[in-house]
Amino acid sequence: ADAFKQAGAKKDETAAYLVLSRALLAQGKVAEAGKIVDQAVAAADETHVRELQVAAAITAAKILAQSGKPGATAAAARQLDKLIAETTNAGYVDAEMQARLSLGEVEMKSGNRVEGVEQLTALERDATTAGYRLIALNAAAARSMKVRPQQQ
Repeated sequence: ADAFKQAGAKKDETAAYLVLSRALLAQGKVAEAGKIVDQAVAAADETHVRELQVAAAITAAKILAQSGKPGATAAAARQLDKLIAETTNAGYVDAEMQARLSLGEVEMKSGNRVEGVEQLTALERDATTAGYRLIALNAAAARSMKVRPQQQ
């Protein structure tokens, strides 16, 4: 990401920060992921490319949901709901489906299994119909995930 930053390649810089923040989140390094996604959001804003801004916002919401802060899961769900509405209205089908997948995952991980299953089932159906096979598969996988008790 630093090399792209020095070269002034904001799109590539944003993409690099997003990959790094997602990798850190997958490793459970939520605080570090949060710092990196903040850089991704800032870089995405400088690109003025809405798809990158949305991708950064989705990742930021996922990190927020896993932060363990009081009210973070509900705030992340609200952010994702807003992104879903925005991407639907703009016709960004891929970004909309990514946001819906993230919302379903957040719901499942937070213990809102009924809402999560409903969201992911609808997404799987819509993604299959639209030809987004990978998103459909990810929705099915997320729907079958085990719910872990949320830490207080």
